[in-house]
Amino acid sequence: MLNQQVVTFAGDDLGFVVNDHGVIDATAYFNTGEFMAGGPERWALAAPPEVHAVLLHHWGGWYGPRLDAKATPSEEFAQIVGCARDHRERFGIGPGYSLNVFPSGRVWAVGKHGTHRAHTAGREPQTRERWNVVGRAVAVAGDYETEDVTVTLARGIRDAIAEVTRWPGAGRNLPVFEHGLTPTVDSAGVMFAQATPCPGRNLAAWRAAGGLTLNGAESHQPDRFGEGYVQGYRVGFGRGVKDVLAAFDDAMDAGAALISAPPDPPVVPAAPPVLTAVSR
Repeated sequence: MLNQQVVTFAGDDLGFVVNDHGVIDATAYFNTGEFMAGGPERWALAAPPEVHAVLLHHWGGWYGPRLDAKATPSEEFAQIVGCARDHRERFGIGPGYSLNVFPSGRVWAVGKHGTHRAHTAGREPQTRERWNVVGRAVAVAGDYETEDVTVTLARGIRDAIAEVTRWPGAGRNLPVFEHGLTPTVDSAGVMFAQATPCPGRNLAAWRAAGGLTLNGAESHQPDRFGEGYVQGYRVGFGRGVKDVLAAFDDAMDAGAALISAPPDPPVVPAAPPVLTAVSR
């Protein structure tokens, strides 16, 4: 049974379908010329491609006042529109993500499956297809360099990732990459780093501590340090460290110290990035 979520925005009442997994579908609202430079046709793919990974982001801030678990759907929608307008101005399409998650635990589908999005630079190493085509972006509203990952937010993140696995071309065992640690190449196949701490050290620490469970198992960043990533983030992040660059270096050093042999996947992700700026 499909339900409907009604929000009030700019004096109008808008109704959005809520699917049987509780996801509010606002993709049709944003799949218009207002939010897509050149119109929807410019961004449509011939067919939804195989999905290779979920990419985890945060906004790096708020498009309005900070929202918490008591926020209304109308308050959340107003901020999604703010994000969409910002991304439309900067990247040509907005929101650039596939799904947004709020501290209320609500999940909003905002980027139509089967469109070229705008959330991550570069390409997937094996196919050299753009991550904006073969990756699906789950973006958490807020700034998780400083804000905490609450129980309701954690539930929403898990629900959003589970939603992606149900889409055509996806599967139950998709890897989940944190934006700044996404393995990436250019069009020539040369590896490069994303150079961003997105999705924020507190969200990374929550995940490293086993907060992200998928299919009944803990999900950790699939990076070359393996368990070293987990231990590194436990000691380096989420504890009020003032300098995120130093914390990241400490975490990676801790990870490197725990391994004695290089990994053996067919494609080795890039070295840890040098962080220079927070990316939304």
